Amino acid sequence: MSTYQPTTVGPTWLHPVVTPHLRQGEVLLGAVQCGIDDLLPLKVPRAYRWKKPKRSADVESWFGALFNTIFPEWMNPFTVSWRGPALGRRSYRAIRRPFHGGSWSGGWQSTAGQLLCAVRNAAAPKILWDKDDVTLVLTSHRLLLLSSESRAGQPQAEHLLAELPRGAYVRRREPHPARQAYRLDLAFGDGSWLAFRMGETETVPAVAALLD
Repeated sequence: MSTYQPTTVGPTWLHPVVTPHLRQGEVLLGAVQCGIDDLLPLKVPRAYRWKKPKRSADVESWFGALFNTIFPEWMNPFTVSWRGPALGRRSYRAIRRPFHGGSWSGGWQSTAGQLLCAVRNAAAPKILWDKDDVTLVLTSHRLLLLSSESRAGQPQAEHLLAELPRGAYVRRREPHPARQAYRLDLAFGDGSWLAFRMGETETVPAVAALLD
């Protein structure tokens, strides 16, 4: 039977969705909803994308294509609705990049790259491989990344995206810019590392203490 320790890091409402992923005798140390760093690559290379389930006729896509045959693309409400936020996101990233520093290292085949792919690939079929949010779980034996889903403000059953055995990950020792108070970098046994963005600044030292 899995257990919690009295000072588990993170909100207790996450426990019901995390518990099914714990093994016999495994102790939950912490579980937090967070995200990968804002400036990590938005798209996973095609070779590393998980296949999305095929869908039946998509009415919105059909009407979008029809609209483009009649009016200029920039007038199409079916494409502008998601391209507007995407363009804003790219502009935001371009402005921040010179002052941000690195967000990862190791390449797509490294441990960091595999975790990045796992998070990005967790996107719903309608979103193309650009998911940011994830639930980070630390136990007495493992690090787990779970899909972070909610509906009507309630947490949903989460799927296991990736896991690492304890000892294969630590807090990265090289400091990142001090102004990035929400950031926590994880380093892995192959020398790669990946930056995560915590939801609250108070979460960073609490999670870091579980990694040291």
